[in-house]
Amino acid sequence: FLDGNISFTLHGETVSLLNETEDQIINYISKRQYVEKLLIEEKEVINERYIRSLKNISSTLFERDIPFEDTDMMVKKFNEYADNMIEELNGLKENYGRGNYPGENIIQEGIDLINKTRGFSKAIDVFKELFKNEDDYLDFEQDYLPIKSFFKGEQKNIWEKSQHFISIYGESKSYILNEEIEEIVGEMKEILSMPSPYNRIKDLPQLNTRFLDLYNEILDKELEPVKIHIKEAKDRVIDELEKTGLVDKFGSKYKASFYDLKKRAEDCNNVAMVNGFRMEADILKMRYLEEIANELERQKQEVTEDNGDIIATKEPLIKRKNISIRDINPSNSWRVESKEDLDKYLEKLKDRLEKELEENTILNIEF
Repeated sequence: FLDGNISFTLHGETVSLLNETEDQIINYISKRQYVEKLLIEEKEVINERYIRSLKNISSTLFERDIPFEDTDMMVKKFNEYADNMIEELNGLKENYGRGNYPGENIIQEGIDLINKTRGFSKAIDVFKELFKNEDDYLDFEQDYLPIKSFFKGEQKNIWEKSQHFISIYGESKSYILNEEIEEIVGEMKEILSMPSPYNRIKDLPQLNTRFLDLYNEILDKELEPVKIHIKEAKDRVIDELEKTGLVDKFGSKYKASFYDLKKRAEDCNNVAMVNGFRMEADILKMRYLEEIANELERQKQEVTEDNGDIIATKEPLIKRKNISIRDINPSNSWRVESKEDLDKYLEKLKDRLEKELEENTILNIEF
């Protein structure tokens, strides 16, 4: 049996070192209860070409030699190596659930290919299957090597950086008019869309650097007017505080908010998001002007005590109402070709302003 000249069958199932331990096989041979159940047959001689195929696949794909001459032990050791390879492939496969990387179909094809022989109970069936598909195993080894290097080395980080740059460009491209950066992003997309991009990944670091330099230049240009806008909004609010004598009450809070807004704008690395800080500055300005107006109104409504009697303020209450020009003029542009066109737009603006007028109310129009 150990020399590979005979095989055992029990209850219609092949008994070998592939599916039983040495101790259990000894029990089958030596114990009376298996005498009539254990069938002994002359074992089919494994063709030398089959053996060479198994050893070649093992040394090439698994990078491990088969140290046995017994065919059952060859298959057992081959299956151990196959189990290790399947575990390695499944580990790499988890990456595809976290991002978009090349080679997912190759990994799955490799798992399916190597799994083919793991359920065989007869060694001869394993040998035949490996011999028949030897080229597939060797082709997979060639396809797998660059994928393995991709995940084990620096290529994955380079790839992810390019993906990130393409993403932020996509979010900001409406604000960017630059042919060079468009060409760079086009090259990146071409490489990232290739089914086998490994020979071109070496081009990505330079593309990443060129993109970042150009994008930062654009970002700096977009940031400068945003910072000016934030400063103007802050100055308008602080000026109102000084006029109303409410600096001590609100000054520190308002200055801190605008400082934080400016800091977030400076730290932002997305052109589209940088432009959004303009609107946030306007919202902050209108909120604080409204808070100042409400505080002035509250102070005027306060009552004073005189000999235990409550005396209300006699003078009429003057309220302040802050309105953004965008609220009363929703049009993004005016097309004026004549004096009549101008009169038409101004009349509409006048009508909207008149609707906002109330008795004892001061309108502040914020531009």
